[in-house]
Amino acid sequence: MSLMTHHLCNALQCAGAEVTLVAPCAGDDLEKWPRHYQLISDVGFQGGIFEGREFREREAPRISSMFQTLGDETNYDRFLAFHIHGYGQVLSHLSLETKTPLSLVIHGSELKHHLTCRALWSFLQKQVSRELPSIEWETMRTLHRADEVLVNSPFTKSLVHKTGRSGESIHVIGCGLPENEISVPRKNSAESIRFELGIPTEALLIGSVGRLVLSKNFRSLVEILEEVPNGFLLLIGDGPERKNLKSLAESHGVIKRVRFVGQASESKKRELLNALDVFCLLSLPMKNGDVEGFGIAALEAMACNIPVIAAQTGGLPFALQYGESGQLIDPINKTELLDALKSVERGDDQIKKQVKHAQQTLHERFNWQIISRRLLKRWSLENLRVR
Repeated sequence: MSLMTHHLCNALQCAGAEVTLVAPCAGDDLEKWPRHYQLISDVGFQGGIFEGREFREREAPRISSMFQTLGDETNYDRFLAFHIHGYGQVLSHLSLETKTPLSLVIHGSELKHHLTCRALWSFLQKQVSRELPSIEWETMRTLHRADEVLVNSPFTKSLVHKTGRSGESIHVIGCGLPENEISVPRKNSAESIRFELGIPTEALLIGSVGRLVLSKNFRSLVEILEEVPNGFLLLIGDGPERKNLKSLAESHGVIKRVRFVGQASESKKRELLNALDVFCLLSLPMKNGDVEGFGIAALEAMACNIPVIAAQTGGLPFALQYGESGQLIDPINKTELLDALKSVERGDDQIKKQVKHAQQTLHERFNWQIISRRLLKRWSLENLRVR
């Protein structure tokens, strides 16, 4: 989330706002990237402490004091919380005390179906018992205290709406990329990447990006290689399913055509994406409520003019503009996946239209400059200061 936070803050600053971003461990990723906003590193942040007595008695007062000190130095017009827990919880209190509007960003994973149900029940229980609130209870309270909720897709909006939040105060802003990362030219590095990874030039290179976990459904991509003799698979990312995916590839006799490159820097990831023939994001909705709220990786592939095949689940249909910017399929239907791959390999006219539409959508909707200007227009404040 830190990269998204960085890009949106940069875009807001460039659009005329005065932005101060408070972030934990800012010395890591955020300080590496060129920025126009003011960055304050919260070196005292205690990661993972979001509930219970320890948070209420130690971490919450510390965060509150830090923000109050900043507020004394600068009269902020709006709070913008990128996480519902930790800072979001504290800012929901300060928002009421200082009468400063609070905009809360929700991505979807914070509102898993089981969490929402537990939170509603927990909320009623705590009203009676008056015990220390749980993280579910705090989630609900913060969600309903915010003046507005900003979400990445209509799917995520539906999750928020199910908690009882008024739909009028839930705004779909989408996700985006910086303008300078759109229409990335396919450089000669594609050939060198294939040579480096031992992938033939004539191979159909299928790729995906993400943490190697069950919900990403990389199994389907490994298994489909049996049906695509000239296909190779490039997986960018790491996670607990790596060993299982390797075993699966071995059992299907395709291990020599699968490349696990692990985590990659943003620049290296773009190089790898540029070497692909097709990008797939076949995420599955899990029983625990885990689901793809948007699918920013699909936009990164679109920016490289790579055809995209995605699951018709969660927020992915919105990211692909309901089939206008890429192919949407049933993520567990091998026939649909195989047909989609064949259409890319043939170079069907429909694929070319989708790639062109994807570029247009990135320029007109899914880029942070457009999103930031729309936000500032709605907030309707001159010399806006956002934290």
